[in-house]
Order: sequence, then C-alpha cells, then structure tokens
Amino acid sequence: VLNVASKVYTGEAITLENIVADEANGIEAKTEYVVKNAVKEVLTENVDYVVSSYKNNTKVGIATVVFTGIGNYCGTVSKTFKITKAKLTDAVLTYTDADGNITEQLTTVYVKNGAKPTSQIILSYNGKYLVNGKDFTVTWKNHTSVTSKSTKKLPEFTITGKGNFTGKISKLNFTITAAKIDEQVTATAKDILYKNAKNNYKSAPKR
Repeated sequence: VLNVASKVYTGEAITLENIVADEANGIEAKTEYVVKNAVKEVLTENVDYVVSSYKNNTKVGIATVVFTGIGNYCGTVSKTFKITKAKLTDAVLTYTDADGNITEQLTTVYVKNGAKPTSQIILSYNGKYLVNGKDFTVTWKNHTSVTSKSTKKLPEFTITGKGNFTGKISKLNFTITAAKIDEQVTATAKDILYKNAKNNYKSAPKR
C-alpha cells in the first residue's frame, strides 16, 4: 500500500477517499491511497480489495486503515496515516449575551477580581461545539474595571487551541459594564441596643 495521505482532524471519524474520475458527471479523481500487488500493479478497489476497517481515526494521532483482499486476492494489510490538529482559526466564533442570545460583541458586567465571561464565548467546528478546557483555553487581560470612553487599555482575551486544535485567536476586545448594586451586593446590619450617645449609630462598613 502506497501514498496514504495525512488528514486534518474534523470532529468526525476520518476515512480515506479513492474516487475514480468520471468526466461525464463532472467527478474529479481523488486518490488518498494506492494499493499495488507484488509486481507493482495497481489494484482496483471493490474488485481486488476493500477497505475493511479503521482504528484510532477519531482524534489527532496515528490512525490505521485495514485493506482486505477479495477476488483473486486474500488476506489483509494495514497501513497507518497521520491525523493532524485542526486550526483553531477555522472554527466559527460567536458570542452570547447574559440571556443566551447571539450577539456580535462580547459584553459582560463588572465582577470583583476580574470579569471572565467564558460561558458567553461560543466556538464551533464542523457543526460541533468546542469545549472550554478540552478544545481551547481562554486568557484575560485588562478585565478588572468598567469600560468607558476614557479607557486606554480595553479588556482583552486570547483563545488558544488545545487537544485536537492548534493556534490562537488573539487580542479580542470586549466590554465591561457597571454591575447593578442590588444584584451583586448584599447589605446586612446587626441589631443593637439603643444608646443615647453621639455617633453610636455611625456606619462603619468593613472592606
């Protein structure tokens, strides 16, 4: 078996193609493997052999294709081929708002210690959603303050491929809006015994 081509990860089980040209129907030849006999004669698929099975062909790494002889040929022969990582830049990037609606711009509310709206970042590849921590990671920068017209360094994030994906989508900006105090702040006050003294009821909040 000769010329088994490498393939790029697709998110699906990967198989090799051996398409015979059909000019009348506009079909072009596509050969990703060639099978020859002992005297180097090219064999015909479904006449001399069939592709009987695959192994490890659903993820990045080394996959195996198994050819089985038919007709005038018998036995099996295996050949390995490489599945390479997909480019993260080939994935489709979209965002959602706080209600889960698709939006063009990533916007989130202020959170103490830095806003990280990872759940609002949606990446899909060949119709399948990528998983944060498995397929990609996100790093954040300048994300600890509300965005305004005077903001010199806008909030920024970078998405880096992981696992079956390689590459980065870098320096993407997003907006941080002010948080509603009634949604993020809880106020409590202790009951105290009345005393007729100056400043006895002065507020002294803890930070």
